Amino acid sequence: MSEAIQPAEVKNYSLASDPYLLGQAVFYDPESVRERRRRVVKILIAELLFVTAGIFFFTMIFHWHFDQVWRYEAVGLLGASVGTAELLSRYKDAPSWVLLSVPGIVYISLNVFASLLALAVIQAFGWTFGAKGDGIATTQVLVAGLGSMALFRSSLLVVKVGSDDVGIGPSSVLSVLMAASDRSADRLRAADRAGRVKEIMGDVSYEKARDALPTVAVALMQNLSAAEVTALTTDLDGLKSKKLPDYTKSLLLGLKLTNMVSTEVLGAAKRSLGDSILCAKQHDTAQTNGDPGVKERAEIATAVVDRDPDSTFASNDMPQTPSTPDPPD
Repeated sequence: MSEAIQPAEVKNYSLASDPYLLGQAVFYDPESVRERRRRVVKILIAELLFVTAGIFFFTMIFHWHFDQVWRYEAVGLLGASVGTAELLSRYKDAPSWVLLSVPGIVYISLNVFASLLALAVIQAFGWTFGAKGDGIATTQVLVAGLGSMALFRSSLLVVKVGSDDVGIGPSSVLSVLMAASDRSADRLRAADRAGRVKEIMGDVSYEKARDALPTVAVALMQNLSAAEVTALTTDLDGLKSKKLPDYTKSLLLGLKLTNMVSTEVLGAAKRSLGDSILCAKQHDTAQTNGDPGVKERAEIATAVVDRDPDSTFASNDMPQTPSTPDPPD
């Protein structure tokens, strides 16, 4: 079983293949992990473009099958762009979570392979799609790069399983990979949100913030629809009736608002309200973690040690044994 990591080890696990360790790293320091993964994505893209450009110019200078190489390079880049764009459209807030995951890499690779295979088939059968002269090569590249994606998203037949229609064909393979990418990215996004919300809401009092914080957060957003605001209000009203510790309800308030307005807006709303929504004492929530018994035990301990410094007894208001006087000099 994987062991827990320490906060100081976060950077060492930013690219861990173990989802458990990676999830812990994201929870402890999501921004650091995001930044490192963004850097890796940029490096990989730069290396890919460098290698592609190198092959392109090498074949052009030495006249080594240049006419074929540029077509396959263009088709491969087009297929990779289509697959990457589809993933990014689903994970705009955390692209590195999915682009560096195994399902995400496989999904992009499958798109590239489909495009290259389509071009090979088109050339083998000599399909020109009505183009003539210099336009034949460009047409073949575009059809292979874009048409193969349409083919792989089609179903040969649809089978009804229970109340669901299940497509049989290439689209089912992509659906499985996309679902795996969803799960992989959602696990990391959950750890990301948990760490960020804990950091923002750790010193916020639910009773003080339950009305003010949602009002300010919603007001900061300009494109929320009336239906979304109504759904959020209903969700928050349900939280008010739950019998949970203040600390737990404060975290849930932050998570529910994050679902609608993002952690960035949640943090901005908190800063706008200032001390008006904070706990009277930070240790009431941050250190007790919602356990009222911790606070009571702390008060008892304080009362025991907070005594008259001139007293010669161990504790006040209790039967004592007098202190033994020092022997005479």
